[in-house]
Amino acid sequence: MSLDPENIRLGEEIEKAVAKGDESELDTIFSRIYRAKSQYAYPVPNDAEDVSAITKKNGTNIQVVLMHENDAADSKISWHKRYSTRCNPKDPAKMRISLNVHPSKELIAELDAFCDKYGFSYKIPARLTAGEEPGEQVAWYNRHDSVIVFFPDDPTATQRRELSGMAKVRARSNEGLLGKPVTEGIDGAYIVREPTLADVNALRAEALGQNDRFGKWVEHQGIERKENYGDLFDVSESFSGEAEANERPIISPGGAAAIKTMIKAYEEYRDYCKSLGEPGSFVSSGAPELKR
Repeated sequence: MSLDPENIRLGEEIEKAVAKGDESELDTIFSRIYRAKSQYAYPVPNDAEDVSAITKKNGTNIQVVLMHENDAADSKISWHKRYSTRCNPKDPAKMRISLNVHPSKELIAELDAFCDKYGFSYKIPARLTAGEEPGEQVAWYNRHDSVIVFFPDDPTATQRRELSGMAKVRARSNEGLLGKPVTEGIDGAYIVREPTLADVNALRAEALGQNDRFGKWVEHQGIERKENYGDLFDVSESFSGEAEANERPIISPGGAAAIKTMIKAYEEYRDYCKSLGEPGSFVSSGAPELKR
């Protein structure tokens, strides 16, 4: 049996957290994995442009909302979401194109014009660089996806070409971008579908197949019940939010990838325990139910 030692350690950490009956520890593990996938300390050029003074203000036919990172310890503004006055910012997105690029005033002008022309929205980090606690902050030079453009449907060939052109002259790398290239041969722009309710339910089913409590945590992390709906733009503006019946998904592609990592690690850990003849603590009838 070929097992990844890091996955075994992560799986054991997940098991201990669930066996204790406290979902907050799983939340902490999830956040750590998510940040490891989405953040990186990019070198900051001497001539890097801080565009936050522009992006925090409304533009021509462009409105801005100052967004908080859900789990930021200091609850400071983390993102500026800019959207065309011709679009409904509460409409769910089905696709996103992420750009791993350097900031510039010209880029913001081009993105504003793009979103105004097509009635779309995009978000960018609220600061140029992270502070003393970079893990708690979102910044241009500690995010792979420094620009995220949201689409209500699959973008057209023209729209893909325009965004690829913006990325081509400012690309840092393809590192950390989920999905596939918007245009083959051009770096810095990737496209990915937003998770649907069916996607989250598939993850929940995988986790439930390992342990009921783990599956319940995945449900809490990725699905919101209708009775708990807040304002979509305030609560889950980065996600698809496509409601089906009485629930909707509330997780980004990066969040879904982090959950998949946790599921895989826990599966490998369980296989490892079985190979040793040890079932693991999750099957213990004395393990408490999860609590928030």
